[in-house]
Amino acid sequence: MENNLYLSKFWKRIWALLIDTIVLGIFGFILGLIFKNFFISLGGYARIIGWIISLAYFTILNSLFLDQYYLT
Repeated sequence: MENNLYLSKFWKRIWALLIDTIVLGIFGFILGLIFKNFFISLGGYARIIGWIISLAYFTILNSLFLDQYYLT
């Protein structure tokens, strides 16, 4: 059985994480501007919304579904 697994270098992964963090931060900032009063009314539970958005973001972008478009 042939192993076709490709692992990225350390610094490449760190830069990818930094870019992901910036993208999610900008998206969260925009959502915060638009839905400020709603998030304030939720209190601490508003973090669950951020967690769900982050989970969806990383799940979709790290899935094998997208690999078929970017792998050669």
